[in-house]
Amino acid sequence: MIDFAYIAQQLMHTSCAPARTHRLKSTGPRLRHCRSLSNTINRQSMMISNPKTSSPSVIPGQELITSDESQPSATYQCGPGTFERQGKVYASVVGQPVRNAGTISVECSSRCAKVPVVGTIVIGMITKVTKPQAHVSIIMVDDLPLPVGQELQGAIRSQDVRQVDKDKVIIWDCYRPGDIVRAEVISLPTSAMGYLLATFRNHLGVVFAQHSQTGNRMTAISWKEMKDAETGQKEARKVAGPN
Repeated sequence: MIDFAYIAQQLMHTSCAPARTHRLKSTGPRLRHCRSLSNTINRQSMMISNPKTSSPSVIPGQELITSDESQPSATYQCGPGTFERQGKVYASVVGQPVRNAGTISVECSSRCAKVPVVGTIVIGMITKVTKPQAHVSIIMVDDLPLPVGQELQGAIRSQDVRQVDKDKVIIWDCYRPGDIVRAEVISLPTSAMGYLLATFRNHLGVVFAQHSQTGNRMTAISWKEMKDAETGQKEARKVAGPN
């Protein structure tokens, strides 16, 4: 299972959003359930095929499993490229897991995500929301993760959120800081906003979100609304449909 709380924390440490907007908080309960994103995004889309080995590579925050996948990763000691949390060992870099004498480590992979072009599908985190747009820190490009600390910047403008009623879009009712979104690149960087992104297709939009008040994970109940899994409280979002 991928621990997206770890990835989200790394993103927030490198964010530099201006002050006068709705911004992503650096602490608090919002990250508590981020690892549940692995149940929302198809796990296979998060794996990287290594052409030199039959074993898949791993990304930061992904739990490491033994070669026969029958024993928990906690049976190993942490080596380079890993970290421990709650008795489990996770990857801290992109690369190939290596096990040696009871120690598990991750050798950095030379394979990197490609530079996005128009039409590329990306995964990113909403870092701040203003009236005309939502700012996005891009963490994956065409299913390949970007190195932590080297995320790309993008923005979803109100007119690019959906196909219909574009003039009635209220960004705050579609995206909130901390949301994980799937979006399509529609323009290369031409300003400080970075890549222009769009979510006007059915399979694009929010794939993971937490309630803004409780911090609990939310589940989609329609294409425009999500519900707190524990309290039942609802919030508006532009929800991504099945890919």
